[in-house]
Amino acid sequence: MTSVGADANAITQRCPAPGEGVAVLPVRDALIEAAGFLGWRGLHRLLADDHDGEHVAPEIATAIGLRAEPESVAVLFPAVRRLFTALASHRPLIVVLEDLHWAEPTFLDLVDYLARETTEPILLLCLARPDLVERRPNWDSTDVVELERLSTADVERLVVHRAGSIEPDAVRRIVEISEGNPLFAEQVLVALDDGPVGAVPASLGGLLTMRLDRLGPGERDLLRCASIVGLEFESDAVSGLLPPDARPFVERHLKSMEQRRFIQRTGPISFRFGHALIRIAAYQSIAREDRAALHERFAEWLARTAPDSTPDLHEVLGYHLDQAMDHRRASGIGGAVDAPGR
Repeated sequence: MTSVGADANAITQRCPAPGEGVAVLPVRDALIEAAGFLGWRGLHRLLADDHDGEHVAPEIATAIGLRAEPESVAVLFPAVRRLFTALASHRPLIVVLEDLHWAEPTFLDLVDYLARETTEPILLLCLARPDLVERRPNWDSTDVVELERLSTADVERLVVHRAGSIEPDAVRRIVEISEGNPLFAEQVLVALDDGPVGAVPASLGGLLTMRLDRLGPGERDLLRCASIVGLEFESDAVSGLLPPDARPFVERHLKSMEQRRFIQRTGPISFRFGHALIRIAAYQSIAREDRAALHERFAEWLARTAPDSTPDLHEVLGYHLDQAMDHRRASGIGGAVDAPGR
């Protein structure tokens, strides 16, 4: 959004994958981001111009505290609309929602409501996989833009830009294999950096699995633990899932995974998988029995380290305990999973 400059305010939020947060987490984050570019006092002054504006922030906070159950939807939806209306009253507002295919029905209903009821200069830019239209068929008749595969020239430019110096034959091979998929092209490129590659798997999933198999056991375990935490994770959480004798090597392995473009550093101790498919590949490489143990261990770690008991925390804990139970059943272990104490 840097190209927008001072012509508009922009808010960008990602819908959390299952288990990473509550259904309306982007609403809370949007409120925080709005306060970021206005400041809390500026946001309150702006909302005060509306005769109901002073109640907007508390209404949103109350609604998301209730996890957007039906009784709170009537409070949440108009409050978010008034917030966005106020933000767009002096300058156009761009709201970017990434990974909308992961959104819960309540949040999709909110997007529908905003698109239908808002008349101010607000652009809702939603990024999602094509299967989202199957869940919301009426969106197919709206402004839906389907992204096509990259052209050969675009893939060549991408590869050369990422690699810097690369042989023309290698560029042609990557272009042929990737078939216009930029993530596939990048992963083939880093696979070549890892070492000689024989027959490259025909699918992106197969390529990611091959790259994971070529890692050392410590690096592979780190990525697997990170995949339990979520698309975004902190080094402390990963350390909490690893055996004690592996924890001294966490930072070294994180740097190695960053160099190999499996993950990206987003803060001093925070990271993000380079793509959701990398996380999925790492997660699927874990045996079900081990997945059950890791989900349960992560729930225990969260309950032990979280500073406050909140509805958000309970929902995340519930998700990981449910996953532990499901994977135990699927692996034939059975048995109950103990809820961690506070």
